[in-house]
Amino acid sequence: IKEIKGGPLDSHVHFWLGNDTSQDEAGVAAYKSVELDDLLGGSPVQHREVEGHESQRFLSYFPSGIKIKQGGAKSGFHHVDKGVFQPRLIHVKGKRNPRFSECPEIDWEQMNHGDCFILDLGNVIFPWLGANCNRTEKMKVRFTLCLSSL
Repeated sequence: IKEIKGGPLDSHVHFWLGNDTSQDEAGVAAYKSVELDDLLGGSPVQHREVEGHESQRFLSYFPSGIKIKQGGAKSGFHHVDKGVFQPRLIHVKGKRNPRFSECPEIDWEQMNHGDCFILDLGNVIFPWLGANCNRTEKMKVRFTLCLSSL
């Protein structure tokens, strides 16, 4: 919500749909955004954001980039054992606001020379900087590695 000088508040409601979103999940997200719009008096502008095609306005809310993880409604109700760590491969892609997305599996087929990747084994993290990746991607991976060593 943003106040326009001398005018009404400018408000926006965004709902984000990942690549693996089911029709039911998309429908609920749209319905809930309408509910929120109604609660706010019908003044907000509603935005539907789709993974990989997000608006600049939406991306501006996340200056450090977006971290996309595998999941959904099915995974939201499973009991998680804190002592068990699942290794994961994270794909880092994008110039202005790099996205961190968890790959569905750890596999060389997921990797390419144009992007960066982070292999997280729990007790050790390996960076993989593609030969043609951009400077911003490299900086985000290096920053992530610095944080993990704290």
